[in-house]
Amino acid sequence: MQQVVIVVAVHERDVLVSSDQGGCQGCEAKLSCAVMGGSEKANLHMSVPNRLMASVGDRVVLDIDDHALLRATFLLYGLPMLAFISFGSLAYAFADAMQWVSVDLWAVAGAVIGMFMVWRLSAVFDVQPVVTMLRFDSGEVCPTTKG
Repeated sequence: MQQVVIVVAVHERDVLVSSDQGGCQGCEAKLSCAVMGGSEKANLHMSVPNRLMASVGDRVVLDIDDHALLRATFLLYGLPMLAFISFGSLAYAFADAMQWVSVDLWAVAGAVIGMFMVWRLSAVFDVQPVVTMLRFDSGEVCPTTKG
């Protein structure tokens, strides 16, 4: 995925970039850019290696690795939800087998505890998307290759 950003600060070999446009606004594929905001405004702030020797105020195009972004999304949202369902089911089955009172309460407690544990554990696998500075922005909205 490509994103046009503005350089707001230069720090040694990295630059801090910012964008408030939230994706490709004029492209036919803007609905698929919903990860970065799509048709809605979204703020993007990140530090990127200054491969082009850009200076403050320059508009540059970044390339963000889609696969790493999807992995990070799964670790942040998908895995905790799977843990919520799994731990809740296990806690319910265990409480029911032990004939404890308030089986549903045990299931909810197990689900929440399991989700929180996996969510905190996912921080260990901190997946940072690979972001590359491609080029200076030419000002085109979103070039297409239709012919």
